[in-house]
Amino acid sequence: LGFAEAWAWLERDAPVAEHMDSIEREDWSNASCLPRYLPFMRPKLKGERLQTQRDLALCAAKLQLLPDDGTHTRMLNTIFRALTGNSRDPPRFGAHWDLIGFQGSDPATDLRGAGLLSLLNALHFVTRRKELALKLYALSRQEGRDFPFMTVSINFTQICMQALRMGTLHARANEKGSVVDALHELHGALWWKMGEEWQGRGLTIAKFGILLKELSELGTKRTPKLLAQAQAATTPAPAAGAGGGGGSIELGSV
Repeated sequence: LGFAEAWAWLERDAPVAEHMDSIEREDWSNASCLPRYLPFMRPKLKGERLQTQRDLALCAAKLQLLPDDGTHTRMLNTIFRALTGNSRDPPRFGAHWDLIGFQGSDPATDLRGAGLLSLLNALHFVTRRKELALKLYALSRQEGRDFPFMTVSINFTQICMQALRMGTLHARANEKGSVVDALHELHGALWWKMGEEWQGRGLTIAKFGILLKELSELGTKRTPKLLAQAQAATTPAPAAGAGGGGGSIELGSV
């Protein structure tokens, strides 16, 4: 299942209407001083289309993974096959989900934190940025320095949601003309930064909580800086040139 088809399903067939009145569109409680206390300083999404995309994304976070929904299962299976290289769809329940970083035999349990939005983000990442995703997945499987890939991805989706509610992602969304693209760019940037820090600092799972706090701060309060860093790192360098270029682990060379 490709991402475009999955998003089209969300727009057309998903039961999002029942959640429209309960989504939290804005949260300025952790924003910087000016937008927190001065409403006229708060960034805005330009146009109804972007606002609709924001609402759809936040509604997707309230949708839970259902075992008897074919689209849900196809998204889940595509992610599993893309990461593991398995050509067959896995059983819906079982210990095999640990291979891609779910914490139990039923992925629905882990997805409750950000619902189907976390699944959509992961689907986009492993299909549209597959080379980077596979490098990070390989990093997550290193003995002694492993981490749960999908659990981390879900955490990054929650950071993306907070950046959207705080308005720090609005400038990029307005620039790109798409909240969806901006969300995926931030999700990918968080993954890129995670890989850089994990490998560069020789981290293990014992330090993940500290790193997650750092990434949350960067993703929600210094969003443009993170996006710019990730874009610079993932843009292919000219074939010829003098630049020393030391220090990069080339996780972002997609």
